[in-house]
Amino acid sequence: MKHYARSAFAAIGLLAGVTVAAAQEPTTVRMTYVNIVAMAPLYAAEEEGFFAKHGIKNELTVAPNPYNILPAQSQGEVDVNIVGTSAAYFNAHNQGLKIRVVSDRMQYRCSSDNILLARAAAYDEGLNDTAGLKGRKVAIISRGSGTEYWLSLILAKHGLTINDVQIVTLSYPDVVNALKTGAIDAGFVTQPLAATAILDGTAKRLIAMHELLPGEQLGKLIMSQEFIERDGGKHAAAWLAGWIEGVRFAQDPANKDRMIELVTKWTKADGALIAKMYGTDQWPYADPNGDLDTEFVAKDGQWMLDQKLIERLPTPEEYYDTRPLKAAQEIVGRVEVNRDCSTIPVFQ
Repeated sequence: MKHYARSAFAAIGLLAGVTVAAAQEPTTVRMTYVNIVAMAPLYAAEEEGFFAKHGIKNELTVAPNPYNILPAQSQGEVDVNIVGTSAAYFNAHNQGLKIRVVSDRMQYRCSSDNILLARAAAYDEGLNDTAGLKGRKVAIISRGSGTEYWLSLILAKHGLTINDVQIVTLSYPDVVNALKTGAIDAGFVTQPLAATAILDGTAKRLIAMHELLPGEQLGKLIMSQEFIERDGGKHAAAWLAGWIEGVRFAQDPANKDRMIELVTKWTKADGALIAKMYGTDQWPYADPNGDLDTEFVAKDGQWMLDQKLIERLPTPEEYYDTRPLKAAQEIVGRVEVNRDCSTIPVFQ
């Protein structure tokens, strides 16, 4: 499944202090992504022409598991990809793959895109808080993933460990199906699947991940080293400029109706469901300047190191190349970040 951007306009301001006067052929950028609500900035940047304005034509391919793409990306076959803070990414970096984080993609600042859900019947029978997880079948995405990390933190609050629950590894869609059939008692589910499961009565909310880790730096944009260096870095900067404009558009309440339309179109979710999610604590957030919180990455990485899921935790200077973002910010400028959690309702 591929989507293509509209025809590009004249490329402008591709690097700080550089203006391209004449129209140019757009630069094709190969990106893999997952068609989830959290990719709303991508949908906005594509459909509203922000990438095209900066001379970028995306060749987009859906990749349900972006970590499987890392070797190909290291070889320059993919330019832009998405990852979370995970052992898979750090291990790929430690193995010498030529990929680097370049920007924030999602932060759990007053909102998140993942909820630990309990099967509705189990919830009604007493699994109505996380203390009741002991002995239960709980689904995570994979061992060493962010979902295992989250579960370990949740259990630790009650003096429990991973060994006190029955771990099942399932994809997000399979978690929902297992909740429906009763094969599991609880599991982590991303949006919009989680919202669907809540509204159709399959499951009930136990805890959203921003409630567990307020401000967590979860999502990241990564680029191949080859793409970062290509043509002096101007294409990487131009791509990020388009992305940042997409973030700002997606998060502006004035664009509510348009964003509901776009997210519905790209995720193929029910429009009424997306409308219910909009503006709640299950409408994902990204930094409007693209800034990455490396301190939070270090906290998550330390857990992976302690669990021996990674041999070493790279320093920010090793895994994070700040040059594309700095150049992109010169193009689109910086904005003040105002995020008032008191104004954001809880999705139920």
